[in-house]
Amino acid sequence: MRNIIQLALLAVTFFAAVLPAASNDDIDKKYLRAAKRYRFKISSEFEFPPGISGKKIPIQEQEAELERFFSALDNLGVKFVRKSGLERVIVCRDLTHNGLKCAGVTLDDCIYLNYGFKKKIVYHEMFHVLDEKYNDPVWSKLNHRDFRYLGVDYPHLPVKAARRKALREHYRKVKRNFDADFVSRYAQSKEREDRAETFACMVDEGPAFLQRVQKSTVLYNKMLYIIDMTGRSSLLGRDYWKMRLGRDFTGKKSPAKRR
Repeated sequence: MRNIIQLALLAVTFFAAVLPAASNDDIDKKYLRAAKRYRFKISSEFEFPPGISGKKIPIQEQEAELERFFSALDNLGVKFVRKSGLERVIVCRDLTHNGLKCAGVTLDDCIYLNYGFKKKIVYHEMFHVLDEKYNDPVWSKLNHRDFRYLGVDYPHLPVKAARRKALREHYRKVKRNFDADFVSRYAQSKEREDRAETFACMVDEGPAFLQRVQKSTVLYNKMLYIIDMTGRSSLLGRDYWKMRLGRDFTGKKSPAKRR
């Protein structure tokens, strides 16, 4: 009898070693199907490129984050995501870009998101994927002629002291506050961030965003720029902003001239 039991245990051990073990590293197929619908990839295995770092999170936590990510994409639509050229999405902890902690970053058509990100971050990064204009003369002319972008102040690559000094001197002479022309302080860092932040706030805030533009002609014209750029049938659709903002701005063009 003892020999029979030993043989049975040996057989169980053998088959346990041969058969594939249940893996905790496989993302639920429903998320893979959703990604396929939008035409990009998600993976639990990844490597960070130079300048970006983060820590891997358990697959169950990744799936909870992906649930929120896809919910945000639903607010943009399949056409927008496909047209953007998004290739991959990675969610991690302690995300940094050039030494600076961040909620999200986009590089080479890949979006990296920090654990606990808000939907607004998704809208911001998705616009980065779509937006190829790093310096658009039309956009830059929408700002007041006396405004100057500062630049992103990375820990290991700070804005040069000479530029800081020049800007302080410039604004000392100007004596004007430009905050109402921008949706956030970060939007004042770079033109590209300004556009992404404006788009993200428009999507995230909806009709409440119109209260912002009542205080600034500059921001109103930036809103018209975003509507004209993204409100095409091949992207968000011609009725998207009317439904999102509660008003129809079709046909209104932002003036490409400085005040």
